[in-house]
Amino acid sequence: MERCRYGLETLPVIARSELRREDCATDGPDHFADALRYGVVHHPRAVTSGATTGFF
Repeated sequence: MERCRYGLETLPVIARSELRREDCATDGPDHFADALRYGVVHHPRAVTSGATTGFF
């Protein structure tokens, strides 16, 4: 968690954009949120289907 210290401190306090509620405001500390978003979009996971056992 040492590498994520900045992100863990800033992610909970990022404000939402007034114009686009799904986006964060750009006038605050949004660097970690941007990096996280780009990482998720850049490395998509393949969706698979199969038999479900119980809740898993």
